[in-house]
Amino acid sequence: MENTIKELDGCKREIEITLTNDELKPHFDSAYKEAQKHAEIKGFRKGKVPINLVKQYFGKRIEAESLETICDDEFRKIIKENVIPVVGQPNLFHIDRTDDGVVFKISYEILPEFELADYRGLTIDEPIHTVTDEEVQHELDNLAKNNGKMEPAEFVNDENHIVGIQLTEIDAQSQVPIIGEKPIDTHVYLANETVIPELKALLLNTKVGYTFIFQPKSADNNAPDKTYNVEVTEIQKLVPIELTNDFIIQYTNGKFNTLNEFSEELEFQLQDEWNHKSRTAMEDQIVMKIVEMNSLTAPESIVKEVAQQMAEDVKKRYAHLPDSQNIDVENMIPGLMPVADKTVKWEIIRKKIIENEKLEVEDFDIDNLVEAEAARSKSDPDTVRRAIMQNKAITDNIMHKKLMDFILDFAITNEVQFDEHGHYHPEGEEHHHEHEHIH
Repeated sequence: MENTIKELDGCKREIEITLTNDELKPHFDSAYKEAQKHAEIKGFRKGKVPINLVKQYFGKRIEAESLETICDDEFRKIIKENVIPVVGQPNLFHIDRTDDGVVFKISYEILPEFELADYRGLTIDEPIHTVTDEEVQHELDNLAKNNGKMEPAEFVNDENHIVGIQLTEIDAQSQVPIIGEKPIDTHVYLANETVIPELKALLLNTKVGYTFIFQPKSADNNAPDKTYNVEVTEIQKLVPIELTNDFIIQYTNGKFNTLNEFSEELEFQLQDEWNHKSRTAMEDQIVMKIVEMNSLTAPESIVKEVAQQMAEDVKKRYAHLPDSQNIDVENMIPGLMPVADKTVKWEIIRKKIIENEKLEVEDFDIDNLVEAEAARSKSDPDTVRRAIMQNKAITDNIMHKKLMDFILDFAITNEVQFDEHGHYHPEGEEHHHEHEHIH
């Protein structure tokens, strides 16, 4: 057997495999024996047809049909013997049967070879935020509102009102209602952040029967270019519930007995959310920096597969919408290719770092998980441990955290403040403080 590998662009490779008739013979003999089990010729029971008759009657077809299997077997043998890191699905695009044997040509992709850049000592921004009393109170106020009751009101004297309005489309010049257009009845909760500020201002300090002209496009450029006559038809005031200890006991099913206990837990939960957001931001930076530091080409076929999956995930996410069936997955793929390319590169680099540092999921990494699951399911801890170790989704998550912890252990972090929108600004922050993670 002869084989020649040709290097194409990036990770693409092409191999030509040549087999002589003598090398093909054992493969064909195996194919004849397999075909003999199912061959049917008049005068012989199924599976009992002599091998020479199988060759005589079906030989050419059997040989032709077995060529792809022969090619696959030989290709796998070459990959294993030469430790070729093939990825994706190889493509047999040429078979040439000659008097002397056969020539196969296969295109495939491999994992890229690259020198791993130093991932220790990265400089990472660490966004921080300390939860304030005002934030806790804001959450408590929302809780009180969400569990409050509605009462009819005469005037809209603050934002804690739901206002029923009727919108009638009119001609902008004559202010006469447009014929054929039905009035629209809706309700507006003024405290909702999505309410157009200009509409909110017009509804404040009004009462039932009040009317005004409103053009949405003047306040929001994405709104329809229409003119409406707006009439206030109903006013209800939202009266928040009083957050008493009795309410807290009922609301938490007895987990907390006092408003103070609940507030402390709420502060802890809010801080935990900010800490999680900080961790996510740091991990995103690690991925971005390490991908940028390493020069490699991602296998195109894998990038396309990942982009395809991303597009399908987007379609599933919006499956509840009426026109979700019109979402064209194929049209989304080109726009998702850059993100998919980065994702594939990171996965390749990530695996190389894990191998380089000999990181692995060990028993102590899952001790707490095993204990909790064994108690919950009343199962044998050893059985639970084996099940967890065989669950790739769980072990991948543990390894992800372990890798990020490892990189952060060597990182230099610059503390920066989250802004009020939950974003952070890496440069120019006041109180910029640098320290090194020490564990």
